[in-house]
Amino acid sequence: MRVRWTSKAQSDLVRLRDFLATKNAAAAARVVRSLLLALQQGGGDGAHGLDAGAQAGLG
Repeated sequence: MRVRWTSKAQSDLVRLRDFLATKNAAAAARVVRSLLLALQQGGGDGAHGLDAGAQAGLG
């Protein structure tokens, strides 16, 4: 499975990170990392993953 990032999805992820970072920067980074990892593994076969962070503009 290939994930394509829309500009809205990228913006939402950045806004989420920025919002969480105002309270706890380390937690914000963990949340974003967890979301990106879940997307990478969503296809069931890690060999078909993608650099979700880079595609989202966060890598």
